[in-house]
Amino acid sequence: MQSIPLLAVPSQTLSVVLAGQNTQINLYSLQTPGDILNPANSSATTELQGYPALYADVLLAGVSIIACRIVRNGIRWLLDAGYQGYSGDFVMVDTQANTEPVYTGLGGQYQLVYLSTADLAT
Repeated sequence: MQSIPLLAVPSQTLSVVLAGQNTQINLYSLQTPGDILNPANSSATTELQGYPALYADVLLAGVSIIACRIVRNGIRWLLDAGYQGYSGDFVMVDTQANTEPVYTGLGGQYQLVYLSTADLAT
């Protein structure tokens, strides 16, 4: 397990070598889409606001492994991308509670962790 340093900014790009792999991580905050409701018995349409969420791209030697993947607390990023040949996985961990990550807590409350294949085997 290896912690990857982050800054509390809305968008950042990291280049790091992990298990001999030239890895680029793009981490960015976007507003999730809201829903539009058309209540019964009413001609009014109500738009529900989305919420800010973190998204990630991971590239291996310049080739996309995942793109625009929503980042959730404690959920591994590459579960469905192993066939693309990346060794290991990533997870965002809330060190203070059990909340979804927001950019203002990156590097403090929210830590990005790389899990090697050995970490994943246990």
